[in-house]
Amino acid sequence: MFVVWRLFLQRAQQSCLHQVMVFDVYYTLQVLTVGLSFVNVLVISFDRHYALARPLEYITRATKTGAVKVTIFANIIWLFLTIVLQFTLPPLPGFIFVTSFGVLFLIVPSVNYVRALLAIRHHNAQLGDEVTLQMSIILQREKRVALDMCIVTGLLFASLSPALSMSTVQKRYPRLHSILLPWSLTMSFIPSAANPLIYVLRNKKIRNAFKSIINM
Repeated sequence: MFVVWRLFLQRAQQSCLHQVMVFDVYYTLQVLTVGLSFVNVLVISFDRHYALARPLEYITRATKTGAVKVTIFANIIWLFLTIVLQFTLPPLPGFIFVTSFGVLFLIVPSVNYVRALLAIRHHNAQLGDEVTLQMSIILQREKRVALDMCIVTGLLFASLSPALSMSTVQKRYPRLHSILLPWSLTMSFIPSAANPLIYVLRNKKIRNAFKSIINM
C-alpha cells in the first residue's frame, strides 16, 4: 500500500479520490501493524520478566498454548482499538489516543527489561556459589533470550522514531516534512528485514535449522 500510494503521488497530475482512499488504507494498516509490533513487544517483555524473576515457576506454569492465547488476545484487543481509532474517534481524541499508547509502549517494556536485569542481579546475589546446575542453565538461557529481545526492541524503537517524530516538523517545515516522510516511513520496515538476521546470528538452533533446510 505504501508503494501504491507513492506511485499515485508521483504519477497523478492532480489529486483524486483514489489517492485519499489509498492513503487511508495505508495509514490504517500502518497503525495496525506498528501497534501489533509494539503489543507483541509488550507481551514479550512481561514474559521475559516472569521467566527471569521466577525461573522455576515459569518452567512449570508457562506453556506454548498459554503464550499463544495471550498473544492472540492482545492482538485482537489492538485490532479493536485500531478500528475505534480510525472510524470513531475525532482527530484530537485520536491524537491523544495514539500519543498515550505510544508512551505506554515505550515505557512499559523498558521498565520490564530493567526489572528483568534487577531480577538477574538478585538471583546472583542471593544464590552465590550455591547455584545448581539446572538453575544455572535456566538463567543463562533466559538471560540470552532477554538480551536478544532487548536488541530487537531497541531496533524497533530506533526504526520507528523518525516516523513518529515527523509530526513535530509538519507545521513548521512542510516542505522538509514532505521530503523526509517517505524515507522515515520506509525505515519502519527495517526490523522486518533485520530480525531474521539477528535471530540467525544469535541462536545456534535457528542456524542449524537453516543449514538443515539448505542441505535438503
